[in-house]
Amino acid sequence: MAYLFRALRNLYDVTANVLFVESMCIPGGAPVAYLRDEGLGEDQGLRHVALYPSETCLIKMLYRAGFRWVYRSRSLPNHQEFQATVWQKRLRTILIASKMALDRRFLVPVKEPVTKSDSWTTAWGQCRRSVKSLAHFIHMPWTKKLATLNRY
Repeated sequence: MAYLFRALRNLYDVTANVLFVESMCIPGGAPVAYLRDEGLGEDQGLRHVALYPSETCLIKMLYRAGFRWVYRSRSLPNHQEFQATVWQKRLRTILIASKMALDRRFLVPVKEPVTKSDSWTTAWGQCRRSVKSLAHFIHMPWTKKLATLNRY
């Protein structure tokens, strides 16, 4: 994963304005990557294993590499790997990362994903965190309570 992120940071350094990224991506909303065994075909890597990021993971890495804007194309190629079917989820994505704002007629801006969950916290730990947050809120002055409620 570190090499993929390093590659994106290096691409940021050599990109004048816009970077087009076409990649395999695993389905799901979490910014994660999946290490997957591949077949022994001639077109696979030396060790026949690949690291597949989720689209959300790619988006987060592009932002953290330094790009100020990340977009999805409004339409993907008419190819089976870019389309979901009843039998299979979409396999590939195309993202556009940019150092400047782009015309949005053909693009959909994508915000940087925010990871709110903690993979190591148990259900009881999450419950305890929620109780502490509620207790903190209860003891706030009314002005801060109202400001907090306005944010949500």
